[in-house]
Amino acid sequence: MLPLSHAFLGPLSSRHPLPVGIKLICLVLFARFVGWGFIDPYLSLFVMDFGVGYTGVGVFFSLMYLVAIITVVPLLRLADRVKDARLMEDGEIIYLVVVLLFVLAGLFKSIPLLLGAFLLAGPGNSLIIVGGESYIRRHDSHSKKSTLFSFYTAIGYAGWILGILLGAFTFPYYGMNGMFLALLPGVLLGIWILPHIRERGVSGLVGGLLRYFHRGSDLKDLVASLKDLNPRSAFFLLITFFDGLITVFGFVFIPLFAVSVDLSLKQVALLMGLMHVPLIFSVVFTRLSAIFHRMTVMSLGLSLAGLSFAILFFVQTPGWIIFLMMLKSIAVGFMRPAYNSLLSGITPHRMLGQISGLSYLALTLGFAVGPFFSGLVSDAYGIRFCFLILAVLAGVLSLLCLILGSLWNGTNTLALPAVLAPKGSSLMPSASAKKSSLPNPFA
Repeated sequence: MLPLSHAFLGPLSSRHPLPVGIKLICLVLFARFVGWGFIDPYLSLFVMDFGVGYTGVGVFFSLMYLVAIITVVPLLRLADRVKDARLMEDGEIIYLVVVLLFVLAGLFKSIPLLLGAFLLAGPGNSLIIVGGESYIRRHDSHSKKSTLFSFYTAIGYAGWILGILLGAFTFPYYGMNGMFLALLPGVLLGIWILPHIRERGVSGLVGGLLRYFHRGSDLKDLVASLKDLNPRSAFFLLITFFDGLITVFGFVFIPLFAVSVDLSLKQVALLMGLMHVPLIFSVVFTRLSAIFHRMTVMSLGLSLAGLSFAILFFVQTPGWIIFLMMLKSIAVGFMRPAYNSLLSGITPHRMLGQISGLSYLALTLGFAVGPFFSGLVSDAYGIRFCFLILAVLAGVLSLLCLILGSLWNGTNTLALPAVLAPKGSSLMPSASAKKSSLPNPFA
């Protein structure tokens, strides 16, 4: 009889061990998430101390993610040419400066320094996440993509929650300014480990830009690729965008909402940790949902998210906030591995770096749009009204998943590998390629 761990982890078990490079990438990302766990429950409260209001808080976060989007655009092309670990290393170096700016901003209550920290954090985060996800997509040859990404999600949130729990009990000893120093161990670990990961490609972001973006045709090809996304990829990226909306809302405005209903800072941190505990079991959710149609799984996740926000519009007691936010995390645990798997399944191997960049672009666009509009709505009508808007959007997308899943299932067009290729380009499939052996990703 197979051990229980194999039943849930399947291809991640000892039969097909993960490559060493993926393990090292996951270790670096784990350490990074631990560091952010000390910070995330309090970051929006830290910004609010500068006297900027809900809208101001939203503007700072939106600007950070807008800069991240600008960084992602060249990464859509470079991620398939530059070494992924080198991209991550460049991001870690940027974060050394970010930590310094955050600490100085808190000490001197300087809005310009705070703005500089947020603006640099955007590209630093893009380089690390796109590089890490691109490496994982490219170098795993055995695991099912949905299981692999649920494993990746699980270890990330496990590190993040560990950081939150440690921070909840140690925060009184270092306060708002000192919490940013928790990023340093992960940054230094990344700078030490990443140069030792071997892979093919250009050895750095600057070299990639000089080599591949010195002609106008490169940018024109990139724009053409974005215009010619096929409908299935575009829809999965829309789901990714909504994932970004609800995720950033939880990071930025749930702590502010919790403080408004008289929770202490320790309780806010514990709330943030508890509401994301389900995401540690993303691998389990993926394995248990494997018997269902993947579009149905996404619809279920969206429905659960919508239900949690709808109830939260009417009920605001601490116990209900924790339960409903945990329900939202369960929803994300179901839908995130599903849409990542679907995107990977209809993408040719040579373009996995580009789809990683596009996926992160869509997620980050949700991060950028969410805080600004949530801040405006919160200042005008209160945070509760944001819950109602998110509930309606989740319901609409859930219904679309069911409808489109029914229309697309069983059609040969789902197997076409030309996810990003512009019409008439060399990346479009030939007649023989249209009979692709790629499995139907909706099965």
